[in-house]
Amino acid sequence: MIEYFLLVFTLTFLTLYAYIKLKYPFWNNQPVFHSYDYWRFFYYSPFLVYKYRPMKTKFCEFNQIRTIPYQDTTIEQRKEICYLLRSNYILNDRILFTITEKDLESQYTGHNEPSYLSIYCEKKYEFSNVDLSFSSQYNEVITSLKPIGCVLSRPLRFYYKELVHHNMYTELPMYYIDVICAKRDLDQKKLNRQLLQTHEYNQRIKNPVINCSLIKKEIDLFDGVVPLIEYLTYVFYLRNINFLPLPPHFHITHIDVEHIDILTDFLYEQTHLDLILSNKHFNIMAVSDMGNVIALIKQQLLYVYCLRNAEHIYGFYFIKDARMQYEDIDGDTLQVVGSVMNCDSPSLFYSGFLHSLHNIIQKRTNYKMLMFEAISDNVVLLAAWRERNTPVFTNKTAYYTFNLIYPQSPTVAERCLFL
Repeated sequence: MIEYFLLVFTLTFLTLYAYIKLKYPFWNNQPVFHSYDYWRFFYYSPFLVYKYRPMKTKFCEFNQIRTIPYQDTTIEQRKEICYLLRSNYILNDRILFTITEKDLESQYTGHNEPSYLSIYCEKKYEFSNVDLSFSSQYNEVITSLKPIGCVLSRPLRFYYKELVHHNMYTELPMYYIDVICAKRDLDQKKLNRQLLQTHEYNQRIKNPVINCSLIKKEIDLFDGVVPLIEYLTYVFYLRNINFLPLPPHFHITHIDVEHIDILTDFLYEQTHLDLILSNKHFNIMAVSDMGNVIALIKQQLLYVYCLRNAEHIYGFYFIKDARMQYEDIDGDTLQVVGSVMNCDSPSLFYSGFLHSLHNIIQKRTNYKMLMFEAISDNVVLLAAWRERNTPVFTNKTAYYTFNLIYPQSPTVAERCLFL
């Protein structure tokens, strides 16, 4: 009887093992929260999988992929990466990606830790005619390296509660990866896996201070991996905005370089003070260093507004220029990436958002589309916005942790703020 039991148990185990290996050939070897890791749902506190050195797998490609600090890149490399992203990052031919070298500079500088760029280069052979004399010439073979893929990551500070009942955040440095791109006419799945695996390994070796990453994925989510959060992103036409005046003594303030102290103080209070004393706090917050936020604001990649009455703040709104243009619409796209409602009135909070949006459009009239991420207190704004606006389409969006297991995953998106 015991022999039969052991035989059945062994066959079952081998069958499941083979199924996982065949079903998830890439992710089964990665330090992520797998969908079949049922025992990890019983953990209470987040933890690192590999605390010291990363693990090499067959997807590491050290011959053709080179990882360098972004500040060490050359002007030519940045131009080539921008061209690669504009041509291949968005697979929809109706959508143009209009990122520039200055945009990349703003996104990947101003951090306390280095940002990293990994480039997948392929050898190209070209012939050039060399004239030796008036009567003879020969073909010279010129070898050059052309980028066919890239990964970009930048550091941020990840705040979470170690346990649900804790009143203070635990701070963890983390790399944020939202750009993984390979040429669309090649085997993208293979290249993307090699890029991600090699980039992760190299950046941990180069900067052992940061041991984990946060990866953003849209549309086709990772199969077999439990996301930290999952939500929908809505896309709307940005038509005329009708809004009522704000109540007396209320006004919106555009957070530019001169007013950056308002944002700095607010974020410090949100992340460092006792949460019992705070009327509003999230389960998870991820924030870039303030030097990077200033660079984004200067480049007009990020618009930050707050709703105020005297010195009291009732709401914050974070809106990005997505650097996207739709082919049939002559205009750019705004993206509402996060918001904080610091009051008890959703209507007041929404009114402040409309005034902020109107202020942006007054300064730059070329915005025609609006993307709404259903995360943080955006869910409050989105509910009011959809009463008068119908989405053109929706996309699945998710954040995944790499080398960090967050046992409560997936957590509620409205309880998270990622900036």
